[in-house]
Amino acid sequence: MFLSVIGLGSLNEYIRRHRTVYVRNEFAPLAKVIIDGKIQIPDRASSNIELPEGVHHVNVTGTINEEFDVNLHANYFQRWTYSPAWVVNVGGATPMSVERVLYAAVPQPSESAVSVGEHLLFAPHVDYLFTPAPRTLKVEGGSKQVTKENLIVLSEPAAELFDFALEHSEREDAIRFAQSRLLLNPADDALLYAYASTAEPGPELEDLKAFLNRQLSRRPVLVSWHRCFQELHKGVAGKKSLIPTYDALLAKEPDNGALLYLRGRLDPSPAGARRYHHRAVAADPTLGWPWMALAFDAASRAEWGACKEFAAGARDRGLTDEVQALWTPALMGLDEEFRLVQECRQRIEAAGNTPSLTTTLDLAVALVAIHNVDGAMREVDRWEASLTPEDRQPAVTSVIRGIVEFAAEDYAAVGKRIDAGELKGQSKLFYLLILGRPDAAAADEELAETLDDPWKALSLSIALDLQDQAQPATQWREKACDTLSQRDYGEALAARLLRGGQAPTIEELNDVVLLPGEKALLACGLAARFPDAQTQYLDVADRLAVELGGFSAFTRYASARMRGLPVRK
Repeated sequence: MFLSVIGLGSLNEYIRRHRTVYVRNEFAPLAKVIIDGKIQIPDRASSNIELPEGVHHVNVTGTINEEFDVNLHANYFQRWTYSPAWVVNVGGATPMSVERVLYAAVPQPSESAVSVGEHLLFAPHVDYLFTPAPRTLKVEGGSKQVTKENLIVLSEPAAELFDFALEHSEREDAIRFAQSRLLLNPADDALLYAYASTAEPGPELEDLKAFLNRQLSRRPVLVSWHRCFQELHKGVAGKKSLIPTYDALLAKEPDNGALLYLRGRLDPSPAGARRYHHRAVAADPTLGWPWMALAFDAASRAEWGACKEFAAGARDRGLTDEVQALWTPALMGLDEEFRLVQECRQRIEAAGNTPSLTTTLDLAVALVAIHNVDGAMREVDRWEASLTPEDRQPAVTSVIRGIVEFAAEDYAAVGKRIDAGELKGQSKLFYLLILGRPDAAAADEELAETLDDPWKALSLSIALDLQDQAQPATQWREKACDTLSQRDYGEALAARLLRGGQAPTIEELNDVVLLPGEKALLACGLAARFPDAQTQYLDVADRLAVELGGFSAFTRYASARMRGLPVRK
């Protein structure tokens, strides 16, 4: 017995001094991992090393620079009965999960603990490491069950894992994961935009700017990264501050199409921006972004033929999803709604007759445009039927039906949904404005956040003007202008024109580059602000307000009211 105790003690000491640490280093060989200042981990994505229990210092240098401590510890009895796993996760780049899998004749759902962005994952016991647990396992007796622990690497899209980490993990871990995955996969635009859109003002936002700035010299140019970096520099002053940086880049690479496009995005002059974008098209025929920029510019002037041409160029060069917001109004502006219907049906067929929400909305609105409202509603039914029972949400479907009804100008149906609390925000605002009830919209506490948007505040101002309420109309217009003036070139110029002492020329209005619906609303606002030049502004608004619903629906209503034409209530 004495010898057995000695033997077990010696074996326990051996286990204590020979613990396996697993290292996940997806940055290898560009990131070096050294433990305790002397032990270099092999340059492989996955490796392991034996270390004694205790505190060990991990130092990572190269693409990722970080250092942290790892504490290996277990009590006496755990060394005999448990198989722990310590996983050093360089940059927090590898998303992992420890799943508790229950095997039984009538098994319970498995449980899992997800690790995203953490330096170290510790699992007290693991049966299956980095390999899936078997689907079935023999269990003796019908009432018995067996529990196994399975540590796996997750394969879900990085953007989804980032969102999960923001909600369930430390914010620092979520950001570490986002930065690491973006370094590993710079083309992951979904993660890039998710990260950029959630960065909080202050040190976190400055860290994001610095992170993006460090990658601007990569070649080929990471256009999405540059676009994101530029968007983080708010206002006219922010955009102008970047011009010297891009002038310097172009001085070294004057024929780089991506840099020409990115420089054009910063140009305060629409004509100057167009010149850069045309140069970008000539320098790099494969790049879709300058085509997209030219389509946007053309749409802002209601030049629908040119918009369609440039949008087609962007779509042919891979910007299929991005271009749809311009492609739809271009076809509607050219009275090609039947083509839009056909294209939407082709998109659904190409997706295996499983319609997406975006395509369903495009198709439904196009059907409304050709006066087939019943067909539009059938498409909404078809979309809902394609969902699994778990994914069906009556509230969402009701909102979609409300959008279709609004596009069809069925305001009685829209009103019923609003009274039932199914439609809120923008739909409720424009419903009240089109019904000639701006006072109710201004007093509605539920719409306070909606009216923080400057274009919606301008809509309210126009509606109040139509009711001859000059003072509140001016107050809401000024509120809109206060916000617009702090934004980028197009919106800041819109504020300047609205606040001007004299009516701007059509040439000056053409120099304001905005989305068609916003530009139509601006023209309508100028018509209310400068009644003597009203007709020319309303002509611009009518050419731009080609879409159904939203800003365009209100613009058409306001234009008709100003012209003294009958309107639908």
